[in-house]
Amino acid sequence: MLKKESLRKADVISSIILIILGIYVIKEALKMPATGLPGTVEQEFYLAPGFFPIIVAIVLIIMGLFLLINGIRSGGRISKDDLRKFVKIFTSKNAIRSIVITALIIIYTIILLGRIPFFWATFIFLAGSMFFLKAGSWWSILLISTIGSLIIQYCFGTLARIPLP
Repeated sequence: MLKKESLRKADVISSIILIILGIYVIKEALKMPATGLPGTVEQEFYLAPGFFPIIVAIVLIIMGLFLLINGIRSGGRISKDDLRKFVKIFTSKNAIRSIVITALIIIYTIILLGRIPFFWATFIFLAGSMFFLKAGSWWSILLISTIGSLIIQYCFGTLARIPLP
C-alpha cells in the first residue's frame, strides 16, 4: 500500500493533468458552432455541438482544482526528484512500447482506414504491431496477419453485414 505522502503527490499530479485536459477540451469546443446546427429548427446555444464538452471540461477543471487543493493541504508536494522519477517512468521500456502501440492504433484508425481497403489496412496494422512486439518469426506474423484480416473481414463484412471502412 502506498504511503499517504505518495498518494498526495499522485493527487497533485492527477489534478494538474485534469486541469490541463479541461482547458484543452474548452479550447477545442470553442471552435465548434456557438448555436445549434444550421438548418435545424432550433438553434439555441444549449443545442450547440460544443455545449456539452464545455460543461464536462468545466466540471473536470473544478474537480481538478478541488483535488489540487486537497492534495496540497494534505502535504502533497512535488520535488525535482519526483519530476525525474516521472520522466523516468515515461522513458521506460514499457512506456515506450505503450506509446508506439498507441501510435500504431492512431495510424490505423486515422490514416489507413478509409484510404485503403479494409483488408490491407488491418493487415498492415496487425503485421506492424506483431513485428514491433516481436510476436514470432516473420513468416508466422505474415500468416497470422493475413488469416486474421480475412477472418475479421469475412465475419463482420459478410456474415454480420456490417459495412467496413
